[in-house]
Amino acid sequence: MQSWQVFEDKCTEYLKSKFSAYASFASQGGSDSTVSDILVETKIGRVFYIEAKEERAQCGQFVLFPNKETRRFQYSEFNKTTLNEYSEDIINYLNKHFDKFADVGTAGVDIDIPNAQEIFSNWIKTTYSEKRTRFFISKNFAIVPLDDFDKAFSVTAKYRVKKSGSSPVPAKYVDRVSDYIKAHFASTRLAVLEKKLVAETKLSVDKVEIEIDGNNFMFSYKGGSRYEIRKLSNTYNANVIFSVKYVNDSYKLSDEKFIEELKA
Repeated sequence: MQSWQVFEDKCTEYLKSKFSAYASFASQGGSDSTVSDILVETKIGRVFYIEAKEERAQCGQFVLFPNKETRRFQYSEFNKTTLNEYSEDIINYLNKHFDKFADVGTAGVDIDIPNAQEIFSNWIKTTYSEKRTRFFISKNFAIVPLDDFDKAFSVTAKYRVKKSGSSPVPAKYVDRVSDYIKAHFASTRLAVLEKKLVAETKLSVDKVEIEIDGNNFMFSYKGGSRYEIRKLSNTYNANVIFSVKYVNDSYKLSDEKFIEELKA
């Protein structure tokens, strides 16, 4: 397991141990960026999410393509995040400095836009609000309301090239991937749940990759003994990537205040 997965599990267990009288907490176990980390269902029927972030962490991204004919950056239609006024501010800044950003590599270039903290924080707040995230949990299990994110975290951003993400195993590969796993990973049970190929195994296989017909697939840990099999992309794109650091304890909620939020 990677450190962020360990942290997510620890946060979930912490919330269960402290606040289970008021709500249930379930780790979503995920590398799926469309869903926040911890599902919360309160006793009065409210449903929302909490995002778990280590003291230093990445916190969102979107792909931009440089068009050297128009000298402008284009927002990818395959982005999982919605184009909003703050991503437009960033695009406008990159357009004004096209030559500086057009040929970035994997090291990337810092986006030193004026009012960076405000713009980057508002992008994060807008994006996570769309995912029904109400709180962040960070260092020492500090719980911070989404509205106060900009005060509790510092935010930076880079434009850099990185390998694209993963996706569920396409239907045409399910049988071949399943047969391969059954032949090479003993006592592994497989099922297709909500169009996702899921494996149950006691083996430690998180991030283990397999190659079939020139395509790469990977076990992605989902909690307990469950893994989702994901198809890895073979493409590299330049992304605006946000990084955060937890810097201010003043805006964390007391236990009493968080309980009030769960009961409201």
